Amino acid sequence: MSIKYRGFSDLVRKNLELNDEEFRAHKVILESYPIKIYVEPTQKCNLKCITCYPGRRTEKNDMPMDLFKQIEQQLFGHVAEVDFFLTGEPLLAKNFEKMMQTSSQYTFLPKIFTNGTFLPENIADLLVRLGFFVNISFDAPVKSSFEKIRVGADFDAIIKNIKKLNSLQQKLGSERFHLRLASTLGTYNIKEAPKIIEFGAELGIKDIMFGSVDGAPKWSLAYDVETSIYYLKKSKEIADKNKIRFSCPKRVGNRIIKENNNWNDFSLPVDKYAPLELESFNPYNGDCGYPWIESAIRANSLVVSCCQREHPMGDLNHHSFQEIWNNERYQQLRSQKLFYRCLGEKCNMAVYSIWNGAARRF
Repeated sequence: MSIKYRGFSDLVRKNLELNDEEFRAHKVILESYPIKIYVEPTQKCNLKCITCYPGRRTEKNDMPMDLFKQIEQQLFGHVAEVDFFLTGEPLLAKNFEKMMQTSSQYTFLPKIFTNGTFLPENIADLLVRLGFFVNISFDAPVKSSFEKIRVGADFDAIIKNIKKLNSLQQKLGSERFHLRLASTLGTYNIKEAPKIIEFGAELGIKDIMFGSVDGAPKWSLAYDVETSIYYLKKSKEIADKNKIRFSCPKRVGNRIIKENNNWNDFSLPVDKYAPLELESFNPYNGDCGYPWIESAIRANSLVVSCCQREHPMGDLNHHSFQEIWNNERYQQLRSQKLFYRCLGEKCNMAVYSIWNGAARRF
């Protein structure tokens, strides 16, 4: 197996290879580290989006720097990607600028998901200069529709911030910086999906990702399978025409969209540093790679099993990450044969997702 991405250190490459071997063997106790981690800079948010889970927002912690330093010392030299996001708006974290500057010492891909409402000049400059992969939540191309979904957001201000980042990238010539629009689709906005692609093209966006909403059944794309698939395919046609990187759910209800992305059709500058495969590990027919390839650390020091945040695995205030990574609960997690009800809880990823097919092609 060869690693074609020049941005990684030898230590990260070795961990990628070992993790791949252990995942394929479904080992329960691992010598490798995860290849991708989520770090939650803050649990605070300035919006009340209709697609969010307000019940999960009971805490408002910022991650303290001593906890962040602990994560850095134990993990940053080994992982290929760090997602500075879990709940909350990461750019509101009081320590985020320090976290960004610390991260620049390592070779992993730093990634954030942001609602795009808050972007001070110094943060915008660092995002571009340090080469962050920035996902901006963007659910409608029209102000009225957008602001009904992203409650509390100013559509015009977000467009201004997108243009600011594009302008900075052109000025600084950063290949590593990457900007993507990330849309959460449901029955309330699926018909606007093609217009999101067209709007992104007008803004000069080269990457758009569509995800599906969880929660209320009548909002699910599976509520009207035929309509959902029609607009997703139409969106891909427009993306292909404009050479915009595109991805959408591979499964809608009981239907499979065989060509749910165009990742292999053309390359982008960020590809030298950002392995697309790290986004390909969605559960497949009840199987799941997350217990091997990723872990998530909350602002309050809890380690949870994955981006779904369902299962606490340990606390970094009491144990090292390596102790948690192979503890009895993690072994129980990896010992499961199916993940539809992961550790007894329904998993939306296993129920609604399907293997991308591009995974593990390092």
